[in-house]
Amino acid sequence: MEINRKHLDIMAYLRECEDYVSIEDLSAQYGLSVRGIRYNLDKIEQYMVSKGLPYLDRERSKGVRLFPCAEVYDFVDRCAGELRSYQYSYSGEERQAFLRLNLLLTVQPMRIEDLCHSLDRSRNTMFKDLEKTEEWLNENNITLIKKPRVGLYCEGDEINRRQLITRILMESVDLSRLLLYATNGNELRVKAELLLVDCLLPPAVAQTAGRAVKRLESLLDRPFSDDSFAELMIRLAIIFRRGFQGYALPLNDPNADYIPQTAEYAAARLVLDELEFEDRLLPEEEIHYFTYCLLGAKVMCPYVPVDPRVEDQPLLEVTRKMIADIARIYQVDFGDQYDDIERAIFMHLKPAAHRLRFGMYNHNPLYSEIVSSYNALFINTRIVCHHLEEYLHCPMNDHEVSFITLHFGAALHRVNLRTSNKARILLVCGTGLGSAQMITAQIEKLFNVEVVGTVSGREAASMDKTGIDHIITTVPLHLEENIHCIQVSPLFGEQDQQKVSEFLSLRFVPREHYDHEVTTVNRLLDIIEKHCVVNDRLHLQYELLNELMNSPPALPAVTLRGELSLCDLLTRDRINSINCSDNWREAIRASSALLEKQGVIAPSYKESIIRNLEQFGPYMVMLPGIALAHAAPEEGALELGMSLTMLNQPVHFGYKDHDPVSVIVILSAKDEKTHLKALAQLFRMFKDNESSRIIRRGNKDDILQCIARHSN
Repeated sequence: MEINRKHLDIMAYLRECEDYVSIEDLSAQYGLSVRGIRYNLDKIEQYMVSKGLPYLDRERSKGVRLFPCAEVYDFVDRCAGELRSYQYSYSGEERQAFLRLNLLLTVQPMRIEDLCHSLDRSRNTMFKDLEKTEEWLNENNITLIKKPRVGLYCEGDEINRRQLITRILMESVDLSRLLLYATNGNELRVKAELLLVDCLLPPAVAQTAGRAVKRLESLLDRPFSDDSFAELMIRLAIIFRRGFQGYALPLNDPNADYIPQTAEYAAARLVLDELEFEDRLLPEEEIHYFTYCLLGAKVMCPYVPVDPRVEDQPLLEVTRKMIADIARIYQVDFGDQYDDIERAIFMHLKPAAHRLRFGMYNHNPLYSEIVSSYNALFINTRIVCHHLEEYLHCPMNDHEVSFITLHFGAALHRVNLRTSNKARILLVCGTGLGSAQMITAQIEKLFNVEVVGTVSGREAASMDKTGIDHIITTVPLHLEENIHCIQVSPLFGEQDQQKVSEFLSLRFVPREHYDHEVTTVNRLLDIIEKHCVVNDRLHLQYELLNELMNSPPALPAVTLRGELSLCDLLTRDRINSINCSDNWREAIRASSALLEKQGVIAPSYKESIIRNLEQFGPYMVMLPGIALAHAAPEEGALELGMSLTMLNQPVHFGYKDHDPVSVIVILSAKDEKTHLKALAQLFRMFKDNESSRIIRRGNKDDILQCIARHSN
């Protein structure tokens, strides 16, 4: 009987929850279908029963849990550590990570037989896995060379290769466990992680690298974030592996004269000289490379004064321009918060600038969540980053933009904080200063607390916590002190806020308001039209409103005169499902038929929609799988109305990120205001995952219930 990493993760999650967990929650947690979760649960159950343990406890209305007894809990706690290789079956994802990492690391060609032995898989399976690995390598500009009777190896840019090695380990290994493994000598009990870490960081190398990074923190008087600490260990290990093998680093460094003058260069040279390299000489390029790694490392010190050195003044001016633009966009005055905001953003931009200059783009594990949860802020941050791009003469990577988004999010959350009696909170964060500042700002805004410090998980384990009431942490902590820890996600979403509210009192109850986004859209449009020529005012309203729907939903209050709700426009007779070929023009014409038949739009209206799409591209596909089709009022809008059409066969509009489209909304607007409240409710309905699934299933009664719920 075999189980894999996914099974172990699900078992550990059920152990942590102890209570019932719904199948839907497990599906969302692990990105699997409900059917896939049930299949994995069956495998787990078979394995546990084969060990003489009880079946899983399942209840239709509640979900599933481990059978609540000490024997089961003890078994799960030690399971990952005690599974032997013949009991553990590596998943396809785990095999891919191993193959990619080994081929990128290798200094000698690898034989198929050795790979088969390491993963305990047949040659046929290995050849299939290698096809996927080769495709991934090609996508990342690395060539896989296959020579008969010689073996497999890679060719490609050395810096890119090192970036990919680092990314694989940072994404595949739990960093809190990796840090304990390197700094405390703890065992890695997850077999897939052990397989990967052994490729580059066997115990002796890991402990040497861990000590070296600690030494660097001391020399530079700079506490690194947990993420950066782990990344620096990995990059040191890569230097151990490849730095002496003659793999030249193509350092086209515009700052080659400046680098040796930095404190980071002096620290890098001193630490590298202190390490044992078997009397081999480390090339100067490697010291420059590691200096850039240090310059680009994230730190956990938000209150470090801005560096007064002359060379920092241009970057400080860039920081101020970016903050000023954000203040104008959001019409805020940062007031007495300004100095702290300037310091925090400058302290992020300084290492970010070095990463960008050297092409060492930082991967943000929270990127997708940030873009989804703070979409409008991300786009505005991307806009103000043009100051940094002009200063550096190189483009910004979206992952870097997402880190800066967190800093601006924290700054905006800090505006207009109220004061009260406060509990003392220590915030522990592993991903860096941006996430820490974002969480701090939200906690201080929502709760009666004082965040007395933001530290990494390593610092939290060793520091004096006298006077701390609670610890809020984004990483698992194993503390001996009797202090209550609340673990949250780095984005501090609604579920995290609810979890924290069970232990901390709310600062104040938000004032109720209704669809604040509509008012904001109209205000922004007035500002835009002062400075720009707007070709399609209606669609610009829709785009802005869609972005604002990413903000936390507002509570309903008073309806403005003349505004109609979604349920007023989207009635039973304006909802249907149709069959059509994969032709977007046919889909628009067919979806317009309901409103045309009811006299809401003229026949010319649908042709105007098609003409606009032909002229400007698929800009009306505003959400994945969803198109909001409309034209100007003078192009055939006879009455205010809306229809909802589900396409039984999805249609491609030519928008790569959002295709194929399975839902088309036809909107007919007679003016620029009376439909906006309904439109806000429509966007909110589509943003709700459950409602979106109901709409795609196409049952009218269920859809009407969704519409009614989102119209309240």
